[in-house]
Amino acid sequence: MLLTPHYAWYFSWLVVFACLVASPALVWLTATSFLLYLLPVWPQIVWYRHRLLIESALYVPFVILAAGELWRCRRREPAFDDPRAARRPR
Repeated sequence: MLLTPHYAWYFSWLVVFACLVASPALVWLTATSFLLYLLPVWPQIVWYRHRLLIESALYVPFVILAAGELWRCRRREPAFDDPRAARRPR
């Protein structure tokens, strides 16, 4: 996240994983990567407000969606220490 890519085509490899795994975070990141075209290509030493708004609109929802997915996956998995989890029919 600290060294974010500044070209939208860097996200094209994520399309494969978005097709294989039902992940709203991956779909968000690949679908909104076009926002990077709104930024100038040349290197910027000084961060300005426009750049911060564009990259925040791209990465903040991605982080929130990814954290929500991780939280849901951890909630669904039964604990190995729980004796009731072993008796449940599958």
